[in-house]
Amino acid sequence: MQHNGEAYALKIFKYQDYLDGYEDYFASLSGMEQERALKYRFDFHKQRYVIAHGYVRSWLQDQNIDSSLLGYRQSGKFDFTTGAHHLSLSYSKDYIALACALQPLGVDIEIASSHSDQEGLVRMIMSEFEWRQYQQQKDAKEKQQWFYRCWTHKEAYLKKTQEGLSRDLKTIDTYSQKLAFSVQKPYDLDENIFIALAGDNLDGQR
Repeated sequence: MQHNGEAYALKIFKYQDYLDGYEDYFASLSGMEQERALKYRFDFHKQRYVIAHGYVRSWLQDQNIDSSLLGYRQSGKFDFTTGAHHLSLSYSKDYIALACALQPLGVDIEIASSHSDQEGLVRMIMSEFEWRQYQQQKDAKEKQQWFYRCWTHKEAYLKKTQEGLSRDLKTIDTYSQKLAFSVQKPYDLDENIFIALAGDNLDGQR
């Protein structure tokens, strides 16, 4: 996981592994975060939100990073509101991904699932270069893998720039322009999990 330049920290985990600490995590949240958590209709979404936002504080403290500076930016992104550090969070089903560095960055995690209209989605999100590469994949499985690699790279890049999904995804060619990279997954993660990071000159994991 080497990309010449600055170090970053990355954590990937299942929210269920930390449910025992739910009450403590909830108590550690700001008033705004607690309010947001209580608005979730389903327990699954509420628990995942609370554990992500609560766990990240202890995770940062373990790295001697002041978590009291966390909050919501004007763009709506949960991040450090001041100071040198930057944070990115991503959710997919049971999984949470956290990334931190001394520069703007974005992380995205996705668990692959079969799309009945994958071909339609591909045409909506891929640049011409990415589309040609997709067409060259030898079978349906490789095409699905290419689709998710493209999707996670674009999501990570848009989180880094804080543009959101309002931008036309076909105008973002993350591969030929090398705007993001796939993360080498820990040995115990399923092959259907895709993770990408976007940042300038990121280098390895702290």
